Amino acid sequence: KLAVSEVPTADVSAPRSGVVSWVLAASSDVAEGDEIVKLVGFERADNVVDRHNKSLASYEIRLVAAEGKSAGRIAEIESNVARKKLDIQLANEKRDAFIVRAPIAGVVDARVEAGGRIKAGDVVANVTGAASATVKFTLPAGATAGEGDTMEVVSKDDAELKATCTVTESEGQSVALSCPADSGLGDGANLQLQLP
Repeated sequence: KLAVSEVPTADVSAPRSGVVSWVLAASSDVAEGDEIVKLVGFERADNVVDRHNKSLASYEIRLVAAEGKSAGRIAEIESNVARKKLDIQLANEKRDAFIVRAPIAGVVDARVEAGGRIKAGDVVANVTGAASATVKFTLPAGATAGEGDTMEVVSKDDAELKATCTVTESEGQSVALSCPADSGLGDGANLQLQLP
């Protein structure tokens, strides 16, 4: 039977106080982790990341050019590459302190505007995700499916109600499918696989 979840929502709070520099346009679709609000200061932090990335590229070019040279020179350049990678990691962490990201995929409803002052903990946006619909099946002998594959399901009660679902788990002959929640197949629908 199909299980349809409730629509997930998430209030997104500011991790720090500051002035809003940029806000994602209202009603924008986002993936989990996408930027939705940036605070003043992210530009400077972004420039530091860019500088470190350019420096790393330069060291990597030097490393390639040093092939066949002294082991000491290669070790020195490898040390610089490792140091620069750490610098980039730390700079990204500092930059991320100025960026508010979507905790879930969905549609953003911003609660702040560029130029506005916010305090740590203030709700700066709400993200409304999509309901999910899941169902589990045991595949017949000889049939296989892997994560990411798509499979067709049809209602046992109304052959007109169909959906293309994605395999999210596959273990032996057991598969879990994620189906579009807006397919017309309601919670508790009796489904069967349509195998080719």
